[in-house]
Amino acid sequence: MTTFDYLSYRPEYTTLELKATLKTVLSTDAVSGEVDGIHYDINDGITRKIMFGELVRKIDNNNLLDLIIRYFKIHQLLKTESQILTLINNSLIPDDKKTLVKSYVYGTVFEYESQIIYNLPILDLNNLPTLKFEITSSQIIHNLFQVLNKIQRIRLSMQSDYVEKTNTVENQKKYYSSLIKFFTNYDYVRQTEYFQEEVKFLKNRKEGLFLPEFNTQNLTNPNSRIFKTAKAFNLFNAYRSSIVKNEHTEFSYIFRKMKSENLIYNDITDFAYREWLFNEYGKTIDKTKQLSAMGVDKKDRLFHVLKDQFLK
Repeated sequence: MTTFDYLSYRPEYTTLELKATLKTVLSTDAVSGEVDGIHYDINDGITRKIMFGELVRKIDNNNLLDLIIRYFKIHQLLKTESQILTLINNSLIPDDKKTLVKSYVYGTVFEYESQIIYNLPILDLNNLPTLKFEITSSQIIHNLFQVLNKIQRIRLSMQSDYVEKTNTVENQKKYYSSLIKFFTNYDYVRQTEYFQEEVKFLKNRKEGLFLPEFNTQNLTNPNSRIFKTAKAFNLFNAYRSSIVKNEHTEFSYIFRKMKSENLIYNDITDFAYREWLFNEYGKTIDKTKQLSAMGVDKKDRLFHVLKDQFLK
């Protein structure tokens, strides 16, 4: 949940500055630039609406807020105004803060509704959290950013699927790198963690671009005493070919993982496996680690990609 302490809030802009900026955002002229290292471009409708909502949240002048509310009504931009009025009719709110609280709620609801309408074709509203507010005598608590993060992850996943189907690996790499840079920079400048899940998702997709392609036809199993099938041996061999460092950990992982998945015979001991590694590939490693003793997230992703290739 996000908390806004309206009692301690000090205006970032004068009323004239806000009015001028709101007018610019609503204009049809192209507007782009860079603020705090973050590039922005508000030529598309949804970006304009997001910025508009963020600016409305900062209004602390009743006359300017009345203008904005009239604008909302003329263009039928708010679907839930009656709920807003009920929410802000709160006796706990000090009189000198009612305009700021009202502005904050209007701006937040406008941004929420704009995002829902824009992303409606890709959303299952039954599985999307609804916007929630709690207003106390000093704070506004809401879940807007949690809702928007979920929408963002859905859109990112769909966009990434499309990019991977229609672009070269090099272009896909550039796409993921640019988004990772943007989200990381955004959080760094604002000292937030809004996009940490998006960055993790994008890094996973980017790493997946560099998995090698393997021929899964005409497979043989020259090590049938260890591996139960030719496909299992070739899965191991594909994983082995991807190892460039941390050989002890990587060879431990693939042995333990394949044994746990019943792809290596259960009676193959740790010693027998290491002896075979030396005889077959000239690799000498210490006693293999247990899966619980190593980080397996990245290894599991590669394993399951290879498993899909060889064992499907």
